[in-house]
Order: sequence, then structure tokens, then C-alpha cells
Amino acid sequence: MKFLITLIHSLLAIAASAKESVTLSPERTIVLGGVITDGIVGPMTEAMVSLSKTGKEIDIIISSPGGSVIAGNTLVDRMVQLKGSGVKFRCFIS
Repeated sequence: MKFLITLIHSLLAIAASAKESVTLSPERTIVLGGVITDGIVGPMTEAMVSLSKTGKEIDIIISSPGGSVIAGNTLVDRMVQLKGSGVKFRCFIS
């Protein structure tokens, strides 16, 4: 948990120094820190579906060294599916 808080603070510092303004909403932000595995796909997709019901943008922060290609493709497929129904995503990768 401490790692995720540190990651969010780092990303906010980077965003603050960027030319464009970026504001992250804690209520609509999903953080993925660590290896992408089949075990993380379920909770991530559930969170995306739950947040998609708000009708607002979903922010996804990814800090991962990689992982399962199949798991990663599953996340991307779900994002494409939700995007087709009008959900907007903003992804930040470090």
C-alpha cells in the first residue's frame, strides 16, 4: 500500500510539472502496481465496469515491469469494450 501511495505522489508531481494540467480523481482512479497476472485481471475489470457506470472518465495508473500477455490483452479488450459503450479512459504509464 505504501508503494501505491508513493507512486501516486510521484505521478502527481510529474503531472504538476507537465505543460498540460492533469487532475486525478481518487474516486475514479485504478492503480496497477506490479506484475500483470491472471489474478489481477478479475479485480481490475470489475473496477472498470463499476466505474464505467458513473459516466465519467476512468484514470488508470500502471507501473508494471510486464507480466502475462494474455492477462494484459484481457485488460485491453475490456477497455475497448467499455470504450465502445462511451467510457473514456486516461492511462498513465511509468
